[in-house]
Amino acid sequence: MLRKTLSALLFTASVVTVSTANAAVVTFDPPPIVGGQVVTTSYTESGVSFTGSYAYTSTTVAASPGGDFFASNSSTGFVQLLFGSSMTIAMADSSLFSLGSVDLAEYSTVFVSPATITFTGYLSGGGTTSQTFTTDGVIDGPAGLADFESFVFNASFTGLASLVADTTVFSMDNLEVNPASVSAVPVPAAAFMFAPALLGFLGLRRKTNQST
Repeated sequence: MLRKTLSALLFTASVVTVSTANAAVVTFDPPPIVGGQVVTTSYTESGVSFTGSYAYTSTTVAASPGGDFFASNSSTGFVQLLFGSSMTIAMADSSLFSLGSVDLAEYSTVFVSPATITFTGYLSGGGTTSQTFTTDGVIDGPAGLADFESFVFNASFTGLASLVADTTVFSMDNLEVNPASVSAVPVPAAAFMFAPALLGFLGLRRKTNQST
């Protein structure tokens, strides 16, 4: 029995890998209200779940009757956080994931200063990793400037159980999420060279125990 179990362990091993072929880009489309904004506590797209308290916005909406505008990104929907808001991101089936990139912008033409946004990832084995991005402070709503910028997460955002965005005022769109997958892969050839010696040692030990 021990010999069979050891042989199985030596021939294959299960590893968690990140499959970029199955990467999902959460676009938050279509907007919930064309030319409008709603506050929500739950949203799911492409198997990715967003929970907390945040705004789900259409890019053409005016932030106030006075003509202040939210960020614009080619007439699509996106989400926004204000002070006191919160957002937790995870896979809807509770599987692990990694992050690729995200588009970020200022909240509106009222908040024209650069936004500093910190993302904290909670690792499956315990512990956290974090990364901070700062936008350029350029925003003019639908007037034509590129309000959103793309940022890339570093390699530490792998094997995540969840992600939390801080409560700085900002807008977010096009989050790239890479689901993790479990696959069986061959153990390196060195294991096969070591296996006969280990099995022989176990057999000799059993024979010695029986003789005593």
